[in-house]
Amino acid sequence: GILFGARFDGAIDMHISFDVSLLQVTTDVIIAWLSMAVSFYAVAKLFKAPARFIDIAGATALARLPLLLSVIPGYLFVPDAATVEEILALEGIDFYLLIAGSVIIMAFVIWFFIVLFNAFKINSNLKGRKLATGFILGVLVAEIVSLLLIREVLSGIV
Repeated sequence: GILFGARFDGAIDMHISFDVSLLQVTTDVIIAWLSMAVSFYAVAKLFKAPARFIDIAGATALARLPLLLSVIPGYLFVPDAATVEEILALEGIDFYLLIAGSVIIMAFVIWFFIVLFNAFKINSNLKGRKLATGFILGVLVAEIVSLLLIREVLSGIV
């Protein structure tokens, strides 16, 4: 995050921000991971799945790897534009680099969701509608909880 100018300030969020501390970046990643793991575990238990927290926590940590790696193309392909107007005014190579970087980052995000879904599927042993509902519910709850926790925790230490 500090090297590549990215923050993971939510369970499924990544934003470019060079003005962050190591404490902020570390807090973001830990809260995002734990909120997803706890949310998936709670959803699995809600559907009476034979899930173990340690399995879900480990699988969700591993699933975050593609999202964490997405900062590299984000750093390499982000143009020197600070506003929407500047981005819309991009021309030539800067415009094409922005498009290429966006496509590459989207591939990493899709990879993240595929790995995350399979991690939930394998560790919850849910199938069909319960699997789909549980995954969507787990991601939504994790996103809301992580946003609230990150805002609350960082307001107390920054």
